[in-house]
Amino acid sequence: MELLEQTSAEVPDRLRQADADPQAIDRIVGFLEGCDRVKFAAQAAGSDECREAIELAYGIVDATRPKSQATPATGPVEGAA
Repeated sequence: MELLEQTSAEVPDRLRQADADPQAIDRIVGFLEGCDRVKFAAQAAGSDECREAIELAYGIVDATRPKSQATPATGPVEGAA
């Protein structure tokens, strides 16, 4: 599913149309809302918030990975960013 050109408000509807798991949609919406606060409201994110966002993103990827792919995301590289 191509979502790169969608706004954060459009993503949930597209995910519902694709029969995505409702819990996954909620997690994705929460993640995007946090990203939007930093991007559009100029709300600074500290290193702890950035780390939490990265961990949440990896959790979303792991939770929404097709069942046929058994390898979980490895997470961020220690010391990166």
